[in-house]
Amino acid sequence: MANTIRLVGEITSDVEKLYSIYSGEDVYGFELSSERNSGVSDIVKCQIPSGIMPDVLRQYDRVYLFGEIRTRNTYDDSLGRNRLDVYVWVRGFDFAKDDEEDKNEVDIEGFICKETILRCTPLGRNICDLLIASNRGYGKTSYIPSIAWGRLANVVSLLGVGTKVCAKGRFQSRFYNKKISDTEVEERIAYELSIGRIEVVENEED
Repeated sequence: MANTIRLVGEITSDVEKLYSIYSGEDVYGFELSSERNSGVSDIVKCQIPSGIMPDVLRQYDRVYLFGEIRTRNTYDDSLGRNRLDVYVWVRGFDFAKDDEEDKNEVDIEGFICKETILRCTPLGRNICDLLIASNRGYGKTSYIPSIAWGRLANVVSLLGVGTKVCAKGRFQSRFYNKKISDTEVEERIAYELSIGRIEVVENEED
């Protein structure tokens, strides 16, 4: 099942070792900034195995990455509960060319696994939240938070749980305010697929 992302951008954090995997490889993590046409930059969390990482990789390097969006549940001490960690697992790497523009392209195929939520912004624009389950080998599944805007949001809101879809868009970061209590509001960041195009994938019997 398709789950691919292509990124060109600049590393904006230190490159740090996160953990080791069963194959003996170390996994390193960093944040990458990729600028939209509007001038706004998305800050994307990336993880790269040492087997494909160059000997020297630093903050401010401009890179090209190819991989997939993955998710996992992790315990957040500040929240006192599990949260969904969304990141890019890097499968291919190269340094970007000097004249190579920023890129952020995602192709996802999967199933809608939660009822869609249609809502309206204070400015009157419709938004639809959905969760796409995409299988990724070894019996594992990534649950990818996704969002559609405007007229597309209205269409997506009509799709039921279990609908198989193919979506194209970008992997974005978005700040929002979460009300903690009557007097306290906390700024948080969401990572999600911003859908630009979506198609329903018909079963053979359909």
